[in-house]
Amino acid sequence: MNISFMKKFQPDFIGIGAARAGSSWLWENITSHPDVWKTTSKEKHFFDRRIDKMRPDSFLQKLRYLALFLPGKILGKKVGEITPAYAVQSQDTIALINKWMPDQKIIYVMRNPIDRTWSHAKKDFSEMYKRKLCNATESELIDFCKQNVVSLRNDYITCIANWRQCYSGKQIHYMFLEDIVAQPDKELESLYLFLDLDPRKVMDVSQGAKKVHASSSAQKIPQCVIEYLAPVVAHQKSGLEKLLDRDIPWKDISQ
Repeated sequence: MNISFMKKFQPDFIGIGAARAGSSWLWENITSHPDVWKTTSKEKHFFDRRIDKMRPDSFLQKLRYLALFLPGKILGKKVGEITPAYAVQSQDTIALINKWMPDQKIIYVMRNPIDRTWSHAKKDFSEMYKRKLCNATESELIDFCKQNVVSLRNDYITCIANWRQCYSGKQIHYMFLEDIVAQPDKELESLYLFLDLDPRKVMDVSQGAKKVHASSSAQKIPQCVIEYLAPVVAHQKSGLEKLLDRDIPWKDISQ
């Protein structure tokens, strides 16, 4: 496929990162901007589920992906998707994404691994273990924390390093759910500017403070989960501070 054609119709941004870390908030607020086209779904899952693994770099595959965003491009809008699962894809898959879209802007959202894991458990534990979360044993909770689908989403250092192999630091915008909760207007304005969107076109950026998918469960995080994940938090926090050269808004629970 002609490179100029690909660049003309490719999405302008991809949101990745940890599941249960505010991706719905990002989607609702990005697509509320009048210069952004809102697709029928925020998570396309093209590169992790829908792509033909046998012929991933074929003309047909590229055409299928571009077709997802074509209506928005025809309207002259910015288009994109937010699929958190892309964050944990293999280096080969990330390289393919970069080959197709080298000028892509990446939004990487993160959350304290303890809070993120517990939110993940409230969503998926019952289905995975065939019993209610409130009846889970300590061993089952620790086993849940060890599941690859859970632990990989907490390994921000490795995931970011993989993406940085293909995209420059200026192409990746890092966000933390804790910052979004504390200062939504500032975070939203910064995001708009990163995407080359005029914040003034949105009547009130503070409206971004709304919760999109508030949890319905008030169950507290069990101590065994906190203790198991405390070293993970400490390791990720110190590593991210060095990697991103900024303070990470997570409480120190290692002591």
